[in-house]
Amino acid sequence: MRNFYIVISFGFFIIGILIFLNFKQEKVSLNLNNHEEQIFAGFDEETCNEEDYLLSWQTENIVSEATHEKYDFKSIKKGEHLNSLFYGLNVEQSEVYNLSKALKPDLYDKDILEGDLYYFELEKVNNGNIIKKFVLEKKDQNRIPITYELTRANSQKFSLKKSRPVITTKMQYFSLNLDSTLYKTFKALPFGEELMQQFITIFSWQMDLPKSVLRSDKIEILVEERYNNGEFIGYGKIKMAKYIQANRVLEAFYFESLDKKHLGLFDGLGRSLEKEFLLSPVHEAFATSEQKWRMHPVRKVRIRHNGIDFRGVVGTPFFAIGNGVVTEKRFDKNVGHMMRIKHDYGVYSEYFHANDLKENLKEGSVVKRGQVIGSIGRTGRLCTGPHLHLGIYKMQGEKRKYIDLLSLRKVLKQRQALANSYLLEFEQNKKDLLAFIEDKKNQQKIANN
Repeated sequence: MRNFYIVISFGFFIIGILIFLNFKQEKVSLNLNNHEEQIFAGFDEETCNEEDYLLSWQTENIVSEATHEKYDFKSIKKGEHLNSLFYGLNVEQSEVYNLSKALKPDLYDKDILEGDLYYFELEKVNNGNIIKKFVLEKKDQNRIPITYELTRANSQKFSLKKSRPVITTKMQYFSLNLDSTLYKTFKALPFGEELMQQFITIFSWQMDLPKSVLRSDKIEILVEERYNNGEFIGYGKIKMAKYIQANRVLEAFYFESLDKKHLGLFDGLGRSLEKEFLLSPVHEAFATSEQKWRMHPVRKVRIRHNGIDFRGVVGTPFFAIGNGVVTEKRFDKNVGHMMRIKHDYGVYSEYFHANDLKENLKEGSVVKRGQVIGSIGRTGRLCTGPHLHLGIYKMQGEKRKYIDLLSLRKVLKQRQALANSYLLEFEQNKKDLLAFIEDKKNQQKIANN
């Protein structure tokens, strides 16, 4: 009888294993094949793009060899981390913990990477050492060095002071012939991919880039170049852009009125190139991911990334992409501080991983296009780098269908042209830009002869 119960128990055990394996196989199959289910998935599938964030930070964290008068910096080597910097120096683990705590939410331990610069001072107390001062220098998403200076405030806390250098700018003019693809043409320039992304955004409402590119096309750009202590670190605003094809010419002029009431991109007649929705919720930020199927960096399964990630420093303001009403504002364990806004045309926008959201905004609050609604953060358990996740969707019953705003290119209204009272100011601005470009062209001709 005893053997009979053993056999029965073993049989149930085998059946349980088979059911578990079958369930797991069905779950994997759902992740890989059932696109419709993933497209309408909720928060569990809304995660930040860890791999893209880390890649962009590491590849662009170029450390200059400039000397520092105030601190004798050392460079963090491969494999080193905050804890290992104090190894063998008789510093208690609690000291490093308090140091790490003081850097948050600006920096987490995993943000301290090879090539970052550091300096510290120790003070002997009893039988050990305490950290008197710790200074870290690393570059933000625009390659601007930020200095984090931590000074002991009391036995358990450090005070944090952040500073960055004055960045100088100068204007640069490019004339590009598209003998190849748009990507290859811009790739030949330093930080060309970022410049290309900015250029595409300018004309996105007017033409389908990069699909509409022809090899005989020509591009002209007048753009700010940024320098830190004489080192070129990237581009600022595009002041003028022109796309020339055989059958059409598109022009864009950046204009900011003296009273600050009008700013943006306009064609040669003062008509806005922008539509009712903004394509980016952050000024001068770059997208590090797209809406696409990808291998989840934490879960290691293929899921749909329903939105665009914009890299940025913690605390960078972001704004609503269009007029609307707040439908949801709360903290979610996966996506952190989040907000959803309902716009016209049945369009909703969602903003995840915020460091904070404006306290005066609540469910039912009316927001305007370009109104600051929060700041970039890294909140939510699945977020590993500071950025803003923007998702755009429409409702299909109770499910969300995520869309690309550019699919509404023919539906959305163009923003109003400049009023007559601003046209004279705009014309003078355009005249100055064109004169500057002409001067640059003449300088280039002289240099080439």
